[in-house]
Amino acid sequence: GIVVVATTPLLSVSTVRIEGVTYTNQKTLDEVTKMLKGDAILTLDTGPALEVLESDPWVREASIDTKFPNTVVIDIAERTPRVWFRSTDEKFRIIDEEGRVLAVTTGQPTGYLEVTGLAPNVAPGSVAPDEYTAAAQLSMSMPEELASKVARFGVTTAGDITLSLQSGALIKFGAPNDIRQKLISVVVVLRRPESEKLVLIDVSAGEVVVK
Repeated sequence: GIVVVATTPLLSVSTVRIEGVTYTNQKTLDEVTKMLKGDAILTLDTGPALEVLESDPWVREASIDTKFPNTVVIDIAERTPRVWFRSTDEKFRIIDEEGRVLAVTTGQPTGYLEVTGLAPNVAPGSVAPDEYTAAAQLSMSMPEELASKVARFGVTTAGDITLSLQSGALIKFGAPNDIRQKLISVVVVLRRPESEKLVLIDVSAGEVVVK
């Protein structure tokens, strides 16, 4: 009797509600919905569906809850795009603060800062080189008064980071260490009345050099 009740169509999944989605691939969502619909809600195995969801580069974390008698709610926490770069294949890659490649596009992204350099052709879901990851993390750390002035990031062959300002000035940030102190030094310089005339701010070696 218990088996009959558990498998009756009246207690089968007929509705799949998905929340928290902006960028996740629609094909992934359709596949998961198809996997879940029609299964008995009392014996539902969500493991395979979660694996499919978490294989999508945009998905940081996902959970699946059942709502009696026949509804499943999928809650997705997506990754946040931070910066983008052009690779040697002339395509654009968007990454988050962990360096994970969220998407590869043929159109130039908008809404995030560019990182210039000789970038490899990294597949979606893979991790970008350390210097690009560092630039993404730096984009999160910048105070607003600096972030509003930055036009793009750059990485050198040595792995150093640069920041190009909208004024045309270049900030040599150097290796991604002592980030807080370097940011403070840059902000202090930019607060000076003559900062608009500067063409170079170099904090790569710890000491501040301006031109």
